[in-house]
Amino acid sequence: MRRILIGVAVASFVACGIARAQSPGPFTTAQMLPVNGHFAGGYLQTSDSEIGLLSQLRLSFYPGVDFGFQGGLSRLDNGSSNMGVLRVGADVRFGIARTSQGAKVDFALGGGFGVDVGDTYTLLSIGPTAYASVPFAVGGRSTLSPYAVTGISLNHGSVSSVNHNDVTVPINLGLEFKPGTAMAIALELQLRPADDFRDDVGLAFGVNLPF
Repeated sequence: MRRILIGVAVASFVACGIARAQSPGPFTTAQMLPVNGHFAGGYLQTSDSEIGLLSQLRLSFYPGVDFGFQGGLSRLDNGSSNMGVLRVGADVRFGIARTSQGAKVDFALGGGFGVDVGDTYTLLSIGPTAYASVPFAVGGRSTLSPYAVTGISLNHGSVSSVNHNDVTVPINLGLEFKPGTAMAIALELQLRPADDFRDDVGLAFGVNLPF
């Protein structure tokens, strides 16, 4: 009976979200990078129980396709202690519609995965994603582009050898401002309703720098 009670307690601890990391996002609009285009980005992510720094490298070698690699560190607060987590991820996108070719919105489909690893803790997320955005000219060479990202996230978490799975529909609502061609500033509201592993609401802010 004691072992059963301990097992139930640990499982409940996992389901309540021992680590509430927000999954990495693209931190950019649905517009595809041009062939041989690339940028590097840095971002601050926060939520009720997390603060972390992420970086991204995004590239394109083929028309209408781009991909990115994300990585960083987060500090998570589970209520009784703090945990350091290493986070890595990658994604690929395929452009379906482009405003530069007469479409009303930029639209892309793709998929990606993310892995969070900490002390006795591992979280793997994988799934398809959809991206949409609309650019608006703001005088001169500046643009302001609201964007949205959603999809299906299949999550598998392990805490102290106790495993737990869930399926969620994450939603990222973002705004990217390009004051010129040298940089872009991105702000994201990250929503993870009914996610057993992540906070329901998170914020991310960062800068993308083409090179």
